[in-house]
Amino acid sequence: MATGQISAIDSVNRTISLSSGEIFRAGPKVKLSTRRIGENIIVVYEAADGGLQAVKVRRVPQSLENFVPLSERSSNAQDAQANP
Repeated sequence: MATGQISAIDSVNRTISLSSGEIFRAGPKVKLSTRRIGENIIVVYEAADGGLQAVKVRRVPQSLENFVPLSERSSNAQDAQANP
């Protein structure tokens, strides 16, 4: 399992890149159309074909946003934190 902020989505190659540099190939059940750059996510993955395949991708629940390091948060999340 990995957590982080989405830095890129490649719908042609079906990959999600995190700001940490990790790249996951989306498995057949992962809907990339519901994901957005800057979104903090939790990725459940497995090793497959020499890479990492995302089996499940979920948005980090609002109650856990505070556990995502400030450097990994989107600017929108930082603004919301500063101006509740």
